[in-house]
Amino acid sequence: CFRLTDLDNVGRTPRHHTFFEMLGNFSFGDYFKEEAVRWAWELSVEVYGMDPARIHAAVFTEDDEAHRLWREVVGLPAERVVRLGKEDNFWGPAGKTGACGPSSELYWDYGPEHGCGRPGCRPGCDCDRFVEYWNLVFPQFDMQPDGTLAPLANRGIDTGLGTERLVAILQGFTSNYDTDLFRPVIEAAAVIMGRDPDDPAVRHRLWAVADHARALTVALAEGVFPSNTGRGYALRRLLRRAGRLGFELGVEEPFVFRLVEAVNGVLGASYPDLLPRAERTKAALFREEERFLGTLAAGMEVFGGIVKNLSGKVISGRDAFKLYDTFGFPVDLTAVMAEERRLSVDLDGFEAELAAARETSRASARFRADDGGPSVGGLETAFSGYDALELDSRIVALFDAANSPVDALDEGGDGSVVLDETPFYAESGGQVGDTGGLTTDGGLFDVTDTQKAGLAHLHRGRVAKGSLSVGETVRAAVDGTRRRRIQAHHTATHLLHWALRRVLG
Repeated sequence: CFRLTDLDNVGRTPRHHTFFEMLGNFSFGDYFKEEAVRWAWELSVEVYGMDPARIHAAVFTEDDEAHRLWREVVGLPAERVVRLGKEDNFWGPAGKTGACGPSSELYWDYGPEHGCGRPGCRPGCDCDRFVEYWNLVFPQFDMQPDGTLAPLANRGIDTGLGTERLVAILQGFTSNYDTDLFRPVIEAAAVIMGRDPDDPAVRHRLWAVADHARALTVALAEGVFPSNTGRGYALRRLLRRAGRLGFELGVEEPFVFRLVEAVNGVLGASYPDLLPRAERTKAALFREEERFLGTLAAGMEVFGGIVKNLSGKVISGRDAFKLYDTFGFPVDLTAVMAEERRLSVDLDGFEAELAAARETSRASARFRADDGGPSVGGLETAFSGYDALELDSRIVALFDAANSPVDALDEGGDGSVVLDETPFYAESGGQVGDTGGLTTDGGLFDVTDTQKAGLAHLHRGRVAKGSLSVGETVRAAVDGTRRRRIQAHHTATHLLHWALRRVLG
């Protein structure tokens, strides 16, 4: 699983991550609540050998059936079965209507020494004593438009068992970051930074770097690359957060790419596809890190000046946008840096500045489109299509469907690709442009047309698979059969014109 919901807690707590593995079991109209409860207990206690005296269960307030199962079938004492509200123990629906139902969670008790000390501390408390490790969801209702719950004809089971939390319990740690899922990556980062991985002054930063390195390595191997939009921007945010943490610990050169080997050493046996893509992953991370480091120092200096001259406790949306637009600081990174200094950011003001900039960009893009396409500036493409129909080349620019420059194009996206060298013939002299494909290890761009823009060739089309990023190497291959037919037609047309002039004058 990859998500940024808990991003602000990553590295600050021992159990929050952006990338994590989720075990589970499911039923679609087959077994239901009693089997799910019994099997969860059996796996926890009899198979994993967890101490039954340290396991607690939580159920939805109105779910008397689940409460009875934990008490009577499993045999938990009353004080270790708690009822929690809808916010904690009711799932769905995904929209306004549809499948939904109560859930029941299993918690591991790390002991009162890890608790908050409040009299009401119990499962569901936000302290570190009780850690939820397994969620059993019972989709048994169909929510109607009026909010009523109708019974589902085929009830289901959907459970999620957090691998990292489970491993911490089984290996006797209170922190996921101390397990063998994270420790090798943390130690590799500590070596690069010349730090002690157990130093309390830097430990939490190393936790965050290790988490981000794991997430980035897996996502890039899957064909997702950093960009300014969508899922690509999620990766960019992670990498720049990691880069800033390294910078503050004295690392002023790309380093996250050096953690790929450590990540693959942990995950490679379970996910063998990571290994043959390691070099591509490292190259993409290096390029992205190098690009950000080029502005990071200057951006940190500007941020320091903003803080120094601040009259209150809130960084303006305009200043946050300047850091974003000029120095590549994601606004959440600026917010983290502000929070570290007991400041905040005017996020509404930032969004207003961002919306105004996007409207200006759209207007500019419309103007360029009316003029025939994107503005390619001083870009130039070397044409080698008379000698070869296939070659390796590098992406020097990308444009989206609105002809705006972007750092990446994701799967399903339309746009244009500019290469430093191409075998694709661009429409000119009465001959239409070539079609074909641009491929990477995990991406495919279907070229449906090739046009000239100044000295550059625009390869127009759609990302059929994965994504493309600026700086990436692609295999550019022309549809040779189509090219030969077009050449024949083009030559035939010239012959026809010659004959018509010869006969008709």
